[in-house]
Amino acid sequence: MLIAGLIAACGLAATACKAPEEPLRVGVLAWPPYDLAYLALEEDLLDPEDFRLVGFQTPSELVRSFRYGLVDVMFITSHFAVSTLNEVGDTRIIYFIDVSLGGDALLARPGVDAEDLKGARIGVEVAPLGMYTLVRALDELGLERDEVEIVNIDTAGQFNAWSDREIDAVVTYEPTRSQLLDQGAIELFNSKSIPYEILDVVVVNERTIDAHRTALVKLVRGLDRAISMYRSDPAATIRTMARRQAISAEHFSLAMAGVEVFDLTANLDMMTGDTRKLLDALEKQCRIMTEAGMLVSAPDLTPMIESSIVEQAARQ
Repeated sequence: MLIAGLIAACGLAATACKAPEEPLRVGVLAWPPYDLAYLALEEDLLDPEDFRLVGFQTPSELVRSFRYGLVDVMFITSHFAVSTLNEVGDTRIIYFIDVSLGGDALLARPGVDAEDLKGARIGVEVAPLGMYTLVRALDELGLERDEVEIVNIDTAGQFNAWSDREIDAVVTYEPTRSQLLDQGAIELFNSKSIPYEILDVVVVNERTIDAHRTALVKLVRGLDRAISMYRSDPAATIRTMARRQAISAEHFSLAMAGVEVFDLTANLDMMTGDTRKLLDALEKQCRIMTEAGMLVSAPDLTPMIESSIVEQAARQ
């Protein structure tokens, strides 16, 4: 009896002393729809004991941290997800956050038109999203890459490079886009011209799905509830989210007008219904990136879309 009691006591002590599970590390960038994750935390739609949001200044930094296991989840564009798939074979998209319909753009100085861009210094982060947007912008404007001078400037440095007149034009996205338009920049191209070619997604690897499935379901449900809150009272939620970006609510509202946000129902339809539209969009991205030298070869995209998290979230 004494031995049995000691064993039971030790078991209880071990349970009591078990270290709590570390929160899921979610890497995010300064892109207005990603602030829905912060909104979900602030409004108790996500438990801060389950999630830690980690801010990054550039997509390249975020992808590097994901590759080395410093974050478990990425909020990133599909171009980076596809590029990562070639390096981290078990990369999976578990949720589609939004599609850019104007939020990504090529801006130039006043009085500059497409013809004037020949020989111009165009600032761009030389990474999958920046280069993809530049390639598509030049295509639309009838220009070749060798007709412009590409200046590698990461997202965080673009506003200062513009102010210091180091560049004549810039490929950028919100909120920098709105800030530069306020400085007098003119827009020569934006992502409204290339619908479904710039998608924002939630990316994980298979190990994270296996180890943190319950937390990922909570994350998806929290995002969905934040979207519902945004849609039911956009003015109030925009004021809350704009404070994080240090921009006016008006600018934040304009930035959100340049995207279509996807809720859980939309994700379920896209990922479990006719997935051809998504695969076509991703395959087109791969084709353009391969032709432009951003990818050595197009990866197999079929296993990349992982619908089980969305399906489980929808059942709860």
